[in-house]
Amino acid sequence: MTTLLTRARLLSTVLRTGDVRRISRLVGRLEPRDIASVLPALDHLDLRRLAAALCAEDRLEHTITALDAESLARLALAANPDDLSRLLTALSEADKQIAATALLALPPEARSLALSGVDDRVRGKLIRALPRR
Repeated sequence: MTTLLTRARLLSTVLRTGDVRRISRLVGRLEPRDIASVLPALDHLDLRRLAAALCAEDRLEHTITALDAESLARLALAANPDDLSRLLTALSEADKQIAATALLALPPEARSLALSGVDDRVRGKLIRALPRR
């Protein structure tokens, strides 16, 4: 069994417990590249639980600055509406390039739906971060 698969199974097992304290502790121990590497191995429900843990107020700043755009987009696709709103709000306040790259990694329909779920101020910042063409 590969290290990636082992990490994915461990993370999946902890995510399924629903114990927020254990999830936060495990996520805090993993390096951002480790989290990004196990995302493709997780099912949608596990991704949603991980998105909830990574979009918590105490982890959100670290999530935005540490994860690559593809990982942020994968989490955004799986996140529930409240977590997605927090994630997009944090993206709007982060580096414009991170915000634009993460939004462009989303499929167009998902990007439109995600942008429609945030308030006008945040939506405006995010749209301005996107390239003109």
